[in-house]
Amino acid sequence: MDSATNADLKRIRTGLLNTMQGFMQPFENDGSNAPYCAADIERCAAILDALVAKLDSAAGNAGCIMSAVQDAVLKLNELSKEVESLIETGQREDLCEFIELAAAAAGLEIEAGKDITEEWREW
Repeated sequence: MDSATNADLKRIRTGLLNTMQGFMQPFENDGSNAPYCAADIERCAAILDALVAKLDSAAGNAGCIMSAVQDAVLKLNELSKEVESLIETGQREDLCEFIELAAAAAGLEIEAGKDITEEWREW
C-alpha cells in the first residue's frame, strides 16, 4: 500500500474513532451513561485493523479481498447490533469509505458508485 493511501486510511480511521469518542463526551460531562464505551470503540478499531492486515496479504486476489470485506462488514454488523448508536450515518459513511479505499489499495477494482459493503451491511 502506498504512503498516500496509508495516510488517507489513518485519517479516516482517526476521524471515525474521534467522532465516536466525541459523541460520548456530553454524557460523560453530565454524569449520565453513554450508549457505548471506549471498549466498544476499540472493538470497531480492531475490526478495521484486522481488515487492513487481511488485505495486506490478499495479493490482489479479488476473492480474498471480498472475503476480507465481508468478514469485516459482518463483524461490524454484530457490533452495531450489540452497541446502540455506535454506527450512525456519519460513521457509516466513514466506514464505507475506509473499507472501499482499503480494498482498492489491495487491488480490487471497484465500479464507480458501487458500494461493496451493501450486500452484507446492516448498519
